[in-house]
Amino acid sequence: MIEKSRYRDLLPATGSVVRYIGEVYHMHRLRDADIDLIEVNADHWKTWVHQRPTTPLSEPGAMTLFQADPHSHLSLAKHLTAERQTSEFLSGKGIVTKWERIRCNNHWFDAVYNTCAAGHFVGVRLYEEEPASEPTQSWGEMARQQRDT
Repeated sequence: MIEKSRYRDLLPATGSVVRYIGEVYHMHRLRDADIDLIEVNADHWKTWVHQRPTTPLSEPGAMTLFQADPHSHLSLAKHLTAERQTSEFLSGKGIVTKWERIRCNNHWFDAVYNTCAAGHFVGVRLYEEEPASEPTQSWGEMARQQRDT
């Protein structure tokens, strides 16, 4: 995974080919096809997505789930956990973090991280909300409560 601070240094300045440089993604022009292509660093954005459920609900960036039957949430959880994060030391690069697929059904995970990068591209950011007046539950507490009922 490329650090955000180094990402801009690896790309040429914006111009006729590189049109925009974002948070570990960039847009460049494919002149022959007459389209703009956005390339996203999947390792960075997959890590970003996996930080959301571990963020306390009272803090910016916490992920909440849509209201649905438990089977739908289980399907989403299986897709989000179909890959695992690994790190290895590479000479000249240091510790490199990447994601490895462990199950085939990771399509929703790919859709979620690309959607997050697209949201960032159009200006969506994490923000601080007013603290809830009632205490919130963690995912673990909600799962135990669901299991016990």
